[in-house]
Amino acid sequence: MAKTLVNASTGDFALDKYPDLYTSKLQQLIEAKVAGKEIVAAPASEGPQVINLMEALKQSVARVKGTNGAKPRKTTRRLVRKIS
Repeated sequence: MAKTLVNASTGDFALDKYPDLYTSKLQQLIEAKVAGKEIVAAPASEGPQVINLMEALKQSVARVKGTNGAKPRKTTRRLVRKIS
């Protein structure tokens, strides 16, 4: 049953439809090196910006409390309902 499921979901799989880009790039580099060309590494790409979640939370709390980060004053307002 598992084989039937795999065969039904993959259908006719043709590996030649998917070029091996890694191997072709590597082959180009090897051929360039054999030809005596200087190989220069590509500049390292900058990774995604890492966010410190704890620091972001502290900044959000500070914004809610006020820009100086002081604790908000406690107010003791009492709501009084008028009785008619």
